[in-house]
Amino acid sequence: MATLKKLTAQYAEEPGIAYRTECFRRCSGKLVCKCFGDQKQAKNLRASDMGVFRVWLANRDHTDSYRYRLCKYLHSLFNYAELEGWIAKSPFGPLKWQPVQDRSRQFFVTPDMYRTLYSELSPEMRAVLALLRYGGLRAPSEIAALRWGDFNFDDREFLVTSSKTKHVGKPDRLVPLFPEIAMALLDYRPADWEPADWVFTSPTTKYLWRPRLLEAFQRLGWEPWPKLFINCRSSRITELVQKAGQDFSIFDVACWMGHSPQTMLKYYAQVSSEARRRAAVGV
Repeated sequence: MATLKKLTAQYAEEPGIAYRTECFRRCSGKLVCKCFGDQKQAKNLRASDMGVFRVWLANRDHTDSYRYRLCKYLHSLFNYAELEGWIAKSPFGPLKWQPVQDRSRQFFVTPDMYRTLYSELSPEMRAVLALLRYGGLRAPSEIAALRWGDFNFDDREFLVTSSKTKHVGKPDRLVPLFPEIAMALLDYRPADWEPADWVFTSPTTKYLWRPRLLEAFQRLGWEPWPKLFINCRSSRITELVQKAGQDFSIFDVACWMGHSPQTMLKYYAQVSSEARRRAAVGV
């Protein structure tokens, strides 16, 4: 019997998906089962049930963008069920709504903020912060996957392996080795390093990055900025987009960050107060 419980479990175990995708599917599947009942037959859901799910989610403590992701999950779940022969046809057509882009939690991490926080950290955490703020890398996945052999200090570039974009045919990308990153890495790199060695050796280290940054905030007496990792990435994208012109283009920036230009500008680029001030004086 094709119950929602069985369907969501099989979808979460689909071969070849990333670990974070599996976790998201498991959590989302539990919500779908909670809304409709885990013993409900998948074939008995109708197009109107997408609206039922949206109303049910509206009464829970989720952001608009997360509710949208959950509805996309339900849509993808039933496309999967159709392809696997669980149901004859998915009842859900294309999603006809988009989440409101919430920029209230965007925060620009200034170079002065970076330098002050940098001074409070160990060599390892300085390297992590430099990769976050000046490399714009995703954390923890892209930073944790780095090896010393990925860095070409002569040509001033490094290779980033991305599990997030691997499924769309972009398993890696080259990123400029900006001076802030090079300095932090050279201070942290051990004398006996080998190209195949992981930059961050312990598999559990990545789970300590956030607590260690928060400890540094506490020592400084600072309130942590929202979306601790993402706003570092967003700040770097904003800087590079503003500097794009003769030497490099917005398309180059998007390639370095692992996004399409449209996604990068829609979700990451910020409107900075400095740009407003320059515009006001005619610069």
